[in-house]
Amino acid sequence: MRNDSILNTGMSSVSVDKSRRAKQAKEERQRAKKEKRTKLMPAAEVVIAELDKEKQNTEKMLLAQINVKTSDQSVKDIIVALNMYGNSISKLRSRLSNIMRTADED
Repeated sequence: MRNDSILNTGMSSVSVDKSRRAKQAKEERQRAKKEKRTKLMPAAEVVIAELDKEKQNTEKMLLAQINVKTSDQSVKDIIVALNMYGNSISKLRSRLSNIMRTADED
């Protein structure tokens, strides 16, 4: 007696077609996403450079506020503010870099 049950996958031509369409739709979304990122990449580089420049300028400005007459507590507050600002800008820069990264860089 022949047992053909292994040949029955439960997939019909309709389910195969749905699977194929779903795969094509996913590939199309990925292609569109990559295309968008590729178009935005030059702008991302400019934005990231501006973030770096802004971070440096703000740090210089805050450090310029410290002089001989500045109290120790004020100096500590400025240093804490600089650290918080630096961390915030670094995280923003990282998020923007990740968003704009193309699939070729992965």
